[in-house]
Amino acid sequence: MNLGLGNRIKQLRKLRGLTQDRLAEIMDISRVTISVWETDVNVPSAESIVELANILNVSTDFLLTGTQRDRDISQMSDKAAIFCELFDALPEASQIEVVKFLEYQEYLLKSSN
Repeated sequence: MNLGLGNRIKQLRKLRGLTQDRLAEIMDISRVTISVWETDVNVPSAESIVELANILNVSTDFLLTGTQRDRDISQMSDKAAIFCELFDALPEASQIEVVKFLEYQEYLLKSSN
């Protein structure tokens, strides 16, 4: 199930540990603006989409559609291609949990160095 843009912004914001207030501060806009985006009352401008994608560490394509269209599986290792296929088949909430797990593993790896 693909979430709409507003829900995707909200999920990614939470995944990155950002409050609406903090995201608004980073973008130099009001918290109310973030709220109306997340509730699909209004949509971000093209410039704001690019800024959001950078802040949330996703492509604009993923932010807008929930899919990563520019991924070339033929250039990946077999394990990476299998992972991507499995990941894409997961519901969005499960994808977020997988990302959290991987970020935690990366944190542990960096902490041990």
